[in-house]
Amino acid sequence: GITDIFAIDGSDAALRAGKVLLPLSNYCVADICLPLEINKGNGLSAQFDVVSALELVEHIPDAKLKGLFENVKRLQPQYVIFTIGLQPDPPYHVNLKPMSVWLEKISSMLPSWNYNDILSTEIFQDTRRNSRYINEYHTNHLPYHRNLLIFTKQEKKL
Repeated sequence: GITDIFAIDGSDAALRAGKVLLPLSNYCVADICLPLEINKGNGLSAQFDVVSALELVEHIPDAKLKGLFENVKRLQPQYVIFTIGLQPDPPYHVNLKPMSVWLEKISSMLPSWNYNDILSTEIFQDTRRNSRYINEYHTNHLPYHRNLLIFTKQEKKL
């Protein structure tokens, strides 16, 4: 089961609106592209099994993405889950790309993680598509017609 949840938000809008459903000790507002250290109560760096970036990367200019991915690597998760906004939403979506480009970019930024097409496909097929999540670059070939990308940590070789 889930034992620890920690959320980092790039804006304090949810906090101001009273929509944060976590204990405030498990929530912070920060620039996720700057180096972040999340410490456990014992002073050790926190690590998480899953890091999710939901509807996030399209809000970050290319020049700042490296910092985000350095933070993800620092947390050493087994899984990294991305959902990506694919439709224009000015002025918020500043980094629109087709899914094929996002897949290539994220793969290059997280070289110790592999894109998990099977897991991504199974989860995506269990959801209903709606127009907000359909890539404007139409194709019937996965993963390019959906906005879900799941990466799995590579096993260390002995």
